[in-house]
Amino acid sequence: MQRLYENICYLRKMFTEFHYEETTKEGRMFGFIIDTLEEMTDAINYLSEEHPLFEHLESTYTCPNCAKSIEIEPDVMEQDRTIVCPLCHETVTILTRIEF
Repeated sequence: MQRLYENICYLRKMFTEFHYEETTKEGRMFGFIIDTLEEMTDAINYLSEEHPLFEHLESTYTCPNCAKSIEIEPDVMEQDRTIVCPLCHETVTILTRIEF
């Protein structure tokens, strides 16, 4: 998440260094894009830390072999792990870390 905020700061710096004026079409467009990215990052941050619905979604995983939803314990979701699907008995790698 920190990397997203760093990228937004970098974009704002580039916006300033390229001397885009917010009164031009390009300036308004780039300013709007940067503001939107920041709002999206704030929303992702809120969902990942605060929202109980998101916590529930994190503990549910769809098996790529049988396409059924399975519940996964929170400690398994904290890191990448290989599990056996309880429904189809196939080995599944759970990828939970996302790099932005």
